[in-house]
Amino acid sequence: MKPATADALNRLNRRFYDEAAAEFSASRARPWPGWSRLMPILLQDRSFASPLRVLDLGCGNGRFARFLQQNTETALDYTGADASEPLIRECSTVPTPDESHFRFEKCDFIEAAIPPPIARRRYDLIALFGVMHHIPGFDTRLALLRTLAPLLARQPSPGGRIALTFWRFAHAPRFARRTVPWNEFVATPTGRELGIDPDDLEEGDAILRWGPPPHRYRYCHHLSPDEQTALLERAGLRATAQFESDGEGGHLNRYAVAARECR
Repeated sequence: MKPATADALNRLNRRFYDEAAAEFSASRARPWPGWSRLMPILLQDRSFASPLRVLDLGCGNGRFARFLQQNTETALDYTGADASEPLIRECSTVPTPDESHFRFEKCDFIEAAIPPPIARRRYDLIALFGVMHHIPGFDTRLALLRTLAPLLARQPSPGGRIALTFWRFAHAPRFARRTVPWNEFVATPTGRELGIDPDDLEEGDAILRWGPPPHRYRYCHHLSPDEQTALLERAGLRATAQFESDGEGGHLNRYAVAARECR
């Protein structure tokens, strides 16, 4: 994918989350069921130093921060980052216990490098929930994971973990009904403004509409199992656990927990 195409798709998503922040946030108030399955996997046989150091990229309205507060006994040193200013403002309602520290930063980690205040820290957990499908282009997705792998803490043993989800929207009929053919999207005012060349897209790239007319649009990519495996391996990450959860039937997201390979 050419950089100009990736930039246009990222701008489309930034516009969506800025304009639809309130209604999107209202529909994302509850924690994902998969998080309850995830925490025992992350904490099993591990002696984390206190506080637990967490980086939540694509934190949205802060609901994973709220989940952590209610479901972990240790103190938290949490950093949330998101490109949407309206969603970051909603994170101000996250209560902070005296023994924990929460910070939320506006950061478009797709468009630009992760800023030094975040990149200088080391983390026991890096969360990427609802993020990978919004990153345009395999090379961009790979570059982000390669940037994040060195930020995982080495100690205490066995070291930090990356937990990420792959949205399986292509297998859900209700999202299939929202998928707009590319030839239709490029003919819309939004599509003409972005000037996206459909020939530059990758297999799995899709446009999903949101809400009643006039529709808002967002870019999503459906990652195949082979692509998921290739991303982790080429980023120097080793999957330690995988499972499916969330949505009707419990299969809407595929979760992967990964550790940094020892080299």
